[in-house]
Amino acid sequence: MNKLRILFVTEAFNGGIYRFLLGLANRLTDRAQIYIAYEDNHRTSMVCREDFAPEVQLIPLEQGFSSHRNLNCLAGICKYRELVRKLQPDVIHLHSSIAGMWGRWAFLNNPCPVFYTPHGFAFLNGRPRWKMVIYRWMERISACRPCRIIACGKQEYQIALKFRKDSVCVLNGIPTEELQMLPGSTDRGRKGQLQVLTVSRNVWQKNPALFNTIAGQMPDVAFVWVGDEKKDTLSAENIEATGLLGHEETIRRVKHADIFLLTSVFEGLSLALLEAMALGRICIVSDVPGNREVITNGVNGYLCSGAEDFVKTIRMVEQADEATLEQIRSNAYRTVMNTYSVEKMAEQYYSIYLDAVSSQKNLSKGRQLIE
Repeated sequence: MNKLRILFVTEAFNGGIYRFLLGLANRLTDRAQIYIAYEDNHRTSMVCREDFAPEVQLIPLEQGFSSHRNLNCLAGICKYRELVRKLQPDVIHLHSSIAGMWGRWAFLNNPCPVFYTPHGFAFLNGRPRWKMVIYRWMERISACRPCRIIACGKQEYQIALKFRKDSVCVLNGIPTEELQMLPGSTDRGRKGQLQVLTVSRNVWQKNPALFNTIAGQMPDVAFVWVGDEKKDTLSAENIEATGLLGHEETIRRVKHADIFLLTSVFEGLSLALLEAMALGRICIVSDVPGNREVITNGVNGYLCSGAEDFVKTIRMVEQADEATLEQIRSNAYRTVMNTYSVEKMAEQYYSIYLDAVSSQKNLSKGRQLIE
């Protein structure tokens, strides 16, 4: 029997989307032929062929949907349409707001089902306001296309329902057992200087300015920013900006830290946060809807608003007894294990894909797919 052919299309193949597609693709290879088409640019320099199962086909494209920045988006759309004609996928799944917007129009009259996962709607960025109004309007217009939204978190799902009533929610998941086996210390007791770490792209959404302010107010604490380095936004002397690291090295750095910090303005459902919780780090995050889905304040982590609140909470954790911290870590680990499994996530996605393909008339009387 033939395997389901799935084409993932992403404009932002780094950070959380990279880890998301890595986990999902590798767990579908026994039942599906996976293709991942992404834009080959400076932001995808950390794409590693060895991370993916041999059966997963990575397809870098020089031109893509983000070419709208240099007014060459039409060429990118033509490249993707040509790719679809060549691969003839059974399912197309768009990832990120840019791919979701352009992809829903690029694949006009395409016979196969098309899905879209925002991983955080772009109009939630919050600034400038006029641009957010345009982004929201573009989402509403694009939602008229026959493309089902699959939200990766509960807050994203509630927003998606306002655009399409047939939206569905599949919670993000992580490979907890694989994370534990990666190199790095698993010692949870602090030794020496307190280390506070984040794993994040250096963009406004992730609020590097707030991270920098917190570090500046705590000169005796070591802060680490794992992600693309822009020193102008991370100027405090006690911040180490590592630049982009491979996934294995990133996990090693997370295991070495005492506290995982997330200062985001908004989140869909952060995979970096889930990984830190699974690895037994104390997580202190911004009090925004995406984070509130995961963190219950004082139970499995801490929610904060503003630099003063973050500094106060970090000091509290620094002075807390080990029994209290161990309870927080244990609660965080159970939260991830019980709800955010990558295996469960992959099963739900495959079921959605298969149901959609089975309803297509041109496929139901043609290829027989593996169930």
